[in-house]
Order: sequence, then C-alpha cells, then structure tokens
Amino acid sequence: MAAWCSAWYRQSVLATGTKETYFTYLRKVGVWLWHHHPTITNPEQWTYELALEFASAVTDFKIGDYITLKDTAELIGLGKGLTPRSKDHMFTVLRRFFTDLQEIPHSVGAAPARRIARHFNPQLVFQTPPSIRRLIGPDPRVIDDIWWGKILQATTELTEEDLPCGRNGFKRYPLAMVRALAVTWCYSALRSDELRRLRVGCIRWQWDDAMLTQGSGQVPADAVCFLHVPVNKTNTAFWKPVYALVGRYITAWEQQHPPQPRALDEKTNELVDLLFSYRGGGIGTRYLNTVLIPLLCDKAGLPRADARRAITSHRARATIASATKDSHSQ
Repeated sequence: MAAWCSAWYRQSVLATGTKETYFTYLRKVGVWLWHHHPTITNPEQWTYELALEFASAVTDFKIGDYITLKDTAELIGLGKGLTPRSKDHMFTVLRRFFTDLQEIPHSVGAAPARRIARHFNPQLVFQTPPSIRRLIGPDPRVIDDIWWGKILQATTELTEEDLPCGRNGFKRYPLAMVRALAVTWCYSALRSDELRRLRVGCIRWQWDDAMLTQGSGQVPADAVCFLHVPVNKTNTAFWKPVYALVGRYITAWEQQHPPQPRALDEKTNELVDLLFSYRGGGIGTRYLNTVLIPLLCDKAGLPRADARRAITSHRARATIASATKDSHSQ
C-alpha cells in the first residue's frame, strides 16, 4: 500500500502542500488496514465491501485513532470525535486517491505503469454522508478585537532589537522586510503562500483615474493602494485594494531590497522576483507561524495562543473577513 501511495504522490499534479496533507490521511488509512485487514497490502485488493466498511468506520473515528509518530499534532483533544470537516477531508482524499489510481497509469518500483482494477466507484462509495455534510459550516477562528488591535500596533512598532538572531549572531532578515511582511499579513487578508509569493513591483496606486507606480514620482496622499495577488488555489492573479499602510511599507522594503536571484513560483513554475527574498532565498513555509507571529505576540505582550488555540497566519484572514462583514452589516 505504501508503494502505491508513494507512486501516487510522485505523479499527482496537486500542490506539494496539498499532497503532504493527503499523505497524512493516507497513513491513517494504512494503520487502519494493519489493525483490521493486515492481508490487504495493495489498493487493487480493495473491494466494494471493504470500501463501505472503511467509509462506515470513518464516521466513528476519534482524535488519536490510527495515527503514526508523524501525526503527533493530532494528539490535541485525544479521544474526542473527529470534526465533521476532518471526516469530510478523509472522504475527499480517498475519492481522489482511488480515482487517480483507476484512471491514470502509475508505476510502482520497476514495474511498468498501469491502472488498478476498478472494483468500485470511489466517487460514490466515498461520498461524504449527508449527516456529516450538514454539520459543516463556517467556523472562523476570529482573534479577539483587543488582541488584534495590539497585534496591529506591534507591526509598526517593531525595532531592530526585537528581531531574533540566528545561530551566527546575525539578524536573519532586515527590519524593513520584517515590517513589510508583518503589515501585509495584518492588513491584506492574504493566505500564507500568497504572502510568500508576492513579487517585486506588486504595489500600484490609483489617483485621478490613472495607475501610478512608486517610480512615477510623488504619490498623492489620497491615492488608492492596490496589491497584486499572485495565482492562488481559487483565482488567477488579480489586483485588490489594500490599506495605504501596506503600500508604504512594501515600498520602503523595495527601496532597500538588494538584487536577488529569481526564484521558482511553486504555483505557476515561473521564475520570478520574489518580494520577500533575502540572501538568495525566500521565506520558509513555516516562518509566519513559527517566527513572525510569535514575534508580534511578544511585542504586543500577548500569549501565542488564545481560547481558539494558536494564533496562526490563517486566523488573520478570518479576523479581517469578520470585521469587514460586521462593518457592511451596520
């Protein structure tokens, strides 16, 4: 089973992060098989009856069931039932996995590429039950208004002394870059991968029906700032209006930004000039959650978690969306 999972991982066209998340669910499937059907070692051995048995078992899964050492993060809330959304994700993964193996030839080891035999329809067998689907609804993990206000204030008050040092005693990134990243995270409502993939020249200003760049001269104080959002999982690239503060801090960083080698955009496979790039590399996928946000919480005098668990990059999107909805409803 593991060999087929690896073959699927290598050939799937899904984004790397998505495939890694899917792999976590597939490991759980493998452990379940080892406990209940140890003789099933190949996805081609799955029958309609086995698929139905697993689909039924998913509805009773609890946190901590069938995990591996790599999935220790799931131990939070050990023994509680999986959320409806997690169960839905499990069905989604299995639908994609078995459909791909049935429709696309995969090569396992040195064997020629081939499709597995079709014993059942994964789109039907692994369809999320209506009883689970009805329980899935919006659940934004909004940050408290007072906390959020302190974090916003902290973004503009960061100093050189606040920045952590690396093992060699040097600052990892310049203050202007960290400030620009922090302000953009707090005010633009972008996903973490969109932030990491912003490109040099992503700011434009609109004034008197004309689009201006920072190089066009003095930008009027009442000009509207636009941010160019790169391709994401739901949209092609587009311009969105943002707070002028975002434009000012990004422009300040661009003026100090040393020339950098072009980097590969993981979504489009283009070589681009990344905005948040320094010393030949962009920021890592974990930098926002493990470095920047804890830095802002410490600066604001706040713990790094609240009643809704850790403060993460995605929670800014929920907080901004909630505030925008409230302002429109008033």
